[in-house]
Amino acid sequence: MRRTLFESIVRRPLTEAAPPRDDAMLAELAAKVDQAARRSLGHSLAIREVDAGSCNGCELDIGKRLGADLVLTAWVQKVSNLILNINIEIKEVASSQTILNKSVDIRGNTDQSWSRGISYMVRGMVEKKQGGNKN
Repeated sequence: MRRTLFESIVRRPLTEAAPPRDDAMLAELAAKVDQAARRSLGHSLAIREVDAGSCNGCELDIGKRLGADLVLTAWVQKVSNLILNINIEIKEVASSQTILNKSVDIRGNTDQSWSRGISYMVRGMVEKKQGGNKN
């Protein structure tokens, strides 16, 4: 037990380095997400890149500054080398109330598995009229 504890303190955690930033790829991905949002939800989707990992609640402040009615926070948990868990939380800016939590597991870290997982999540939200969707 002491050996395991010592090794966990001394060794660096096993994490993957972030891939290099590719602005052209990000622009293409943003265009695809916008097209999918318009097709599925019937209106535009504004995406901003924000590092909210350490401030606990700044998404509401950002939403207020932008004049948004709703804010969406998303995060991914790596369950194993094969399984990833995509989570979203939608909050109403005015009241700070969470109006939707949703999660989907995907198998494999590929563009296709991400696309299918997110499409499944959005399709379910549209069908059940969740997350402020009034269409």
